[in-house]
Amino acid sequence: MSIQKTIRKFIEEEILSLPVHFSDKEKQKEFFQGINSLLTKLSPKYSIKENCISFRVNDSDKRVRLKTARFLTRKLNMQKILTDHQIKILADKIDLWLNPDNYTIKLYSGPEITENYRNAIGGKSCMTGSIADYTRLYEMNPNRISQAVIKFDKDSARAIVWKLDNGTFYMDRVYSNNRILKEILYRYAEKQTWKKYSTDQNTLLYVSGLDYINGYIPYMDTFMYGSITKDNKLCLCSVLKDSFIYELLQTDGYLQEIKDNLICYRCGDEIISENDPYEIVDGDVICENCLEKYYQCCDECSALCDISQMRTTSSDYRHIQSLCFECYGHYCEKQ
Repeated sequence: MSIQKTIRKFIEEEILSLPVHFSDKEKQKEFFQGINSLLTKLSPKYSIKENCISFRVNDSDKRVRLKTARFLTRKLNMQKILTDHQIKILADKIDLWLNPDNYTIKLYSGPEITENYRNAIGGKSCMTGSIADYTRLYEMNPNRISQAVIKFDKDSARAIVWKLDNGTFYMDRVYSNNRILKEILYRYAEKQTWKKYSTDQNTLLYVSGLDYINGYIPYMDTFMYGSITKDNKLCLCSVLKDSFIYELLQTDGYLQEIKDNLICYRCGDEIISENDPYEIVDGDVICENCLEKYYQCCDECSALCDISQMRTTSSDYRHIQSLCFECYGHYCEKQ
């Protein structure tokens, strides 16, 4: 992508991501066309050595250099629509994208990974800070698990890198508050020919033979299912398979056994409430909705019965009882 297209791309993305209001779509279109015209006229080039943008002066071959933030204000008048802080963020993104020397990417392994979580490298998440020890599964398997970290100024991004059972590598979800750092880290994975994280969770991936201690298991983005082998090794899979009986979706450091939810035999819905399901007389379970609609307690034995099978003992409202079939039979025998 040319320097001109790169600058315009980031300007458009930044403005469209902010609550900047144009009176109508035509005004927005005119604004971006104006930016494009200015960039065409200025013919910007990027100097990696000096970390600045050079541009043509008065349609001549003479060129002047400015730092990226100053170029955005003095030549593209971005101060009319963005704040100084927003311009700085935009300039950082352009510098990051155009100059690889502005950032560093490093792979960590072992205890360094736990320490990165403790220091919230890449931003805070459910596994950073005081509960970083729950991620020690990573440090216990340095031959299979590493962590890619990119740093720029005070910003950073992180991602776990797995060595899969087939010998290839997979970079998991990237965590960062800086969107451009995320993009650069994903681009780095592509250059390494690594597979990379996708919201499509149907891709089957395996990592097996891992050392582990239950209580030091992190929340997983991709490898959500686990199994334990006879020699007490942890195997992870990205898609639920019959032999994988644990979920790794907890933030307390422990494997969670997968349990099938109960099914209401009346309507077929899953009973996912933490409350105990109701039981009917034949031992099946029903949801609370169906209980209220179709079932009633026998006034004599308190058994839960289908309303259609209940019997009323008297037409006298002062002595009416609703009885199950069995209790109604006993009642009739006494009459």
